[in-house]
Amino acid sequence: MIKKIIIIYLFVFVIFAQSSFQGLDTWVQANSVSLSGSGYIMPFRNDFRNAAMLVDSNRFFSADAVSYPAGISGQSLRVNSKIKGHFLGFKISRTGYGIFSQRNMENQKTGEYSASDVHFQIGYAKATQSGKIIVGANSGLFISNIQSYNAKAITLSPAVIFNSRIAKLGLSFHNYGKLYRSYTNNKENLPTVRVVSISRNLPNTGLELEVDHIFLSQVNKEIVRISGLLELKSGLFIKSGLSSNRFDQQIDNPTIRNLISDLGFGIAYATDDFIIDLGTYSYGPGGHIIGFGISSKF
Repeated sequence: MIKKIIIIYLFVFVIFAQSSFQGLDTWVQANSVSLSGSGYIMPFRNDFRNAAMLVDSNRFFSADAVSYPAGISGQSLRVNSKIKGHFLGFKISRTGYGIFSQRNMENQKTGEYSASDVHFQIGYAKATQSGKIIVGANSGLFISNIQSYNAKAITLSPAVIFNSRIAKLGLSFHNYGKLYRSYTNNKENLPTVRVVSISRNLPNTGLELEVDHIFLSQVNKEIVRISGLLELKSGLFIKSGLSSNRFDQQIDNPTIRNLISDLGFGIAYATDDFIIDLGTYSYGPGGHIIGFGISSKF
C-alpha cells in the first residue's frame, strides 16, 4: 500500500507537476507516451490537444489504453471529421487511480472505494483561405470522483497554428475555465498550461522534429520537451521523446534507470485506412508506462 502511494505521488507531482486535477493533463494516448508528452502539432495520430490540429487530421476514429504502475490506467476515445470547411472533434478520456481500502479508526478494513477522472471534450478548428493560419478551441466538462465525492469544472483550451514553408508554429492555452464544484471549501484554480510548439519536417529524411516549451502556471514551472517521428518504408514509424523532467526523476546512485528516465519510445504501423500504435515511457525510479492505440478512417 505504501509503495502504491509513493508511485501515485511520483505520477502526480513529478510527471505532471500539478497539485490537483492531474487528470486534465494525463497521457491517455499511446502517441503521447511515445513522445514523452510532446507531439502537440505533429499530424500523426494527433489527439488535438492543440485544437487547431483538427485541420491536419484525417477523418479518424481512435481508441487508446495506457497502463501506469500501481494500478493506474488511462483510456481515450476520439473521433474527428470535416463539415464544409469546418473541422470538428470529440474526445472522451478517463484516468483511473485504482481501488483503495477503506478502514476505520482501528485500521480494520470496512470496504473499498475507487478514484477516477473523466473529461468530455469537443473541438473546433477553422483555417484561413491560404491555410497559413489556423484557429481552434476545445471545450469540455471535467469530472473528478473519489468514493462518493466529486469535483466538476468547465474547461476551455484555445489554440492557433501558423504555417510557413520553413516550419510550423503552435500556441495553445489549456485548462482555462471555471471550477463549479470542489472537494473542499477552499478557493481553487484550475491548473492552466501554456504551450509554445515548433515543428519541422527535415527534407529527404522522413524525419519530423518538434520542440515544446510548456509553462505550468499553478506550480510556476517550465518544461521543455523534444520529440521526433521517423517514417520508414512499408508504413513503419519510429518515434521518441524526452524532456527537462529527466533531471527531477534521477536518483543520486547511478543506475540504468537514470539513463532511461523521462525517455519515451514507440513504433507504429500505418496503412491507408488503419494505424496500430505502441509506446512506452520510463520515469526513473517510478517504473514505466505502456500505451496501445488503434485508429481507423471512416
